[in-house]
Amino acid sequence: MKLTLTKLDNNDDNFKAEIISNGQLDNEGIRTQEAGQIANDQLENEEVQTQEFESKADDIYVNDEYNVDESNDYIRNDDIIDNYNDNEVHDYNKSDNNFDSSTIQHSSNKENNFGTNQSQKQDIPMPKGYLFSEDLKLMKKVDDEVRELCYAIQVFKKFKDLDDGKEAFKIVYVDPYDKESKIIKTSSNIFTPSGMNALIQRGISIHQINIRAVQDYLMDQKSLLPTTYLFSDAGWKVLDNGDWVFESANLISKNNKYHGVNDFKVFDVSSSGSLNAWSNMYNEYIKGNTILELAVITGLTATIIPIINKEIDPALQNIICHISGASSSGKSTFANLVAGVAGSNSGNSSSSLMRSWSATHNSLTSMGGCNGVPIVLDEFGMSKFNDVNNIIFELSQGRSKGRLDQDSKLKSQKSWSTLFLSTGESNILDSAKGFNGVRARVIQLSDLKYTPSAEVADKIRNISSSNYGLIQPYFVNYLLNLDGGFIAKIKDAYKNSYDGILKDMPSSKLSERFTKMLAAICSTAMLANECFGFEIDILAMNKLLIQQSSKSLIDSISDSAWNDFVGLLVQKQGRLKVDGGTNNVSNLLGKAKNKFSYYEIDVLQNQLISELNKLGYMDYRSILREWKIDGHLITREKDRNTNRGSDKVPFYSLKVDGDAMQEFYVLRNHSIENIDEQIGSITGDQTFGQGYVDAEVDEDYTDY
Repeated sequence: MKLTLTKLDNNDDNFKAEIISNGQLDNEGIRTQEAGQIANDQLENEEVQTQEFESKADDIYVNDEYNVDESNDYIRNDDIIDNYNDNEVHDYNKSDNNFDSSTIQHSSNKENNFGTNQSQKQDIPMPKGYLFSEDLKLMKKVDDEVRELCYAIQVFKKFKDLDDGKEAFKIVYVDPYDKESKIIKTSSNIFTPSGMNALIQRGISIHQINIRAVQDYLMDQKSLLPTTYLFSDAGWKVLDNGDWVFESANLISKNNKYHGVNDFKVFDVSSSGSLNAWSNMYNEYIKGNTILELAVITGLTATIIPIINKEIDPALQNIICHISGASSSGKSTFANLVAGVAGSNSGNSSSSLMRSWSATHNSLTSMGGCNGVPIVLDEFGMSKFNDVNNIIFELSQGRSKGRLDQDSKLKSQKSWSTLFLSTGESNILDSAKGFNGVRARVIQLSDLKYTPSAEVADKIRNISSSNYGLIQPYFVNYLLNLDGGFIAKIKDAYKNSYDGILKDMPSSKLSERFTKMLAAICSTAMLANECFGFEIDILAMNKLLIQQSSKSLIDSISDSAWNDFVGLLVQKQGRLKVDGGTNNVSNLLGKAKNKFSYYEIDVLQNQLISELNKLGYMDYRSILREWKIDGHLITREKDRNTNRGSDKVPFYSLKVDGDAMQEFYVLRNHSIENIDEQIGSITGDQTFGQGYVDAEVDEDYTDY
């Protein structure tokens, strides 16, 4: 005998339960089956008879209080277990990868986007040595005897949380009183003595002497079931055995080896509509328009960034792309396409992939678990932050600042690796002035017309808002099933793109970092052309990206800061004490010395930091580091960028040469001998640092 469940409708708990007889017991003992296959060849010629449970299918129900135990050990995706329906997930593992194929259809149901078609009839495997009698009893063969254990009971669904490993199960059983079949949900606690007692309290009739035997049976039987994984994250995950899987609406794996569903609580990677509708939109309104093609590729680029970070270049963890322009330039359409390749692009929920800059800092930087799904941050002008630099740094670094829980212990943190698209009417770099690091982390697209007309923009938004979450799952499945491995394929595409872009990139200290980001985008375009047949002009896209990036490479932040600060010194040179001179100085900025071929200007540490901040350059450590490399900063102490005079007050020694020397009238005709012996010799009211010693001074010089 075996128990089978036949799905009657889309309700996961509406089954017709049947007992399948394998023949009568005879002197040869019980006939067994293992993993749903008949173990004894002698059964092949026997008549298979079917007996329904003594209840109609609509009598099979789930009671409002059907949790078996009170252990509070249920996994966090508890509601998915109630609603999970594995009979409508789809198989995209088609041999024909024609993007326009009409055979590829997607369901609008949030739980049915990717996976494997399964039969409406679900055969539940039985462990060897067990069967069901025709009077609905669970029987076990013990030596040459048959022993009755209890009324029919089986585990028919096994779930496991991908993050914490907790398991949950659905069990179907026959009520001994009304002979109706019912379904309960339970945690792994059910396979313990206390769990068995909970089953008995639930109304399952198990004699005390059979509790251990039933427990062993359930343990054996659940081990035969396939696992359905549950998760809240989105993107790539490497399993303990080294297999790569992708957490979209459903779990995507090579050859559909694993199955699972997303709860969409953190990242709404659900899908709607069909690939055909999206394909028609692409062919009619996007194909041939490099900027709109870039929108699609930008969204897909999120897919390969975690692969590049883990397998190729650890320095490339996240990409931030900011598009700016007037309200009618088509930014919203661009953003809609970016988010829509992977999931919800409506912005109507906190888990949507389309999010707002108006959110809190914690919300904007709570991206843990996003490893390959694009996130849009819309309308930068709505940001509530005067300084967005920290947010940009956190997003690019892939980890938020450590926070304490209620017990004052550091909370565990998830990292992220993906692509962020920011939109706004203004250039985000204008608000991040003074940070080389910010400029190196943001691809800025500006002064572009993102859509050819308002009419085209409306049509694209209308179609993509109804057909979303379709492209990335198809792309991921294509990558996972590539001959020769998807990692090797991405490596080749990335290297070819990198080499081609670097030779055309303007020379700058930031050229290499920008080349890496642009190579990720262009290699995605190469892969997408192969997967979907997009026919994107890669050279045209490269040219567009290099032209836009060149605006950020013309002058580095440190060069700009140097020019601005020298200009400030010229303007405020009256606050410089000329070494060996007689000028009295109030509100002392520092000392100036004529070295003939250059001027050495010693600026008090706290004054330099303060003046840089006023100029808008907040990242003074990075600036000083670059100044030292460029020869603008003179250091005399090991592991310090500061120098000290006899009064021990720290200052920075700047080397001013070239045409700028002509602007310093206080030094132009001043000659000084034995400069080194006079450093720090100013006395009285002109003691170097008087009035500033009590100011806040950063003592950690080694990090500059």
